Amino acid sequence: MRLSGSLTVVTTSLDDFAAVPIPDDIRAAMQRYQAGEGLFARPALLRRTSMDDIDRRLIDLLTVNARTSTAALGRALGLSRSTVQDRIARLERQGVIAGYTVKLGDPAPRRGVSALVMISVNARLADRAVHALRKMPEVIRLHSISGQYDLCATVGTETHDAMDAALDSIGRLPGVERTMSSIVLSTKMER
Repeated sequence: MRLSGSLTVVTTSLDDFAAVPIPDDIRAAMQRYQAGEGLFARPALLRRTSMDDIDRRLIDLLTVNARTSTAALGRALGLSRSTVQDRIARLERQGVIAGYTVKLGDPAPRRGVSALVMISVNARLADRAVHALRKMPEVIRLHSISGQYDLCATVGTETHDAMDAALDSIGRLPGVERTMSSIVLSTKMER
């Protein structure tokens, strides 16, 4: 390899430099970079992962029900229980699986009436509006969204009168400029 002038070489392998003398400290830094260690530590999402089709199928099965036993997962994938455990452990170490959670049933149907409320807020008072919405027991869920409105709240109450009062309360919160509400008639699909 013939080099002339100023040249920056970016590589992903030290093998590219096998014939080039590199000082030990530079070689050690390159190895730390490749391993993602020390100053070169990278977030889990940026680390390379070696996922195959079985890993993807395993993740799909866990997404449907994270409590499925490793024996049942093994039967579904044609693997042994211990192999499934090893794969799950590897995916956790790599940050592909970040954790497990409980999905609660939607409380809105138990409340009788639910609505989706689109909320536009004054940017200077947005934190106050969000804080006030979090304190309202009728607000089940609150999302920050893009578009004409800034927030989308799922609101649930026992009666239509209680819903009317909750919507009025939301409209009077500090920082709320306008709202648009839609009463939920039914849920067609939920994952």
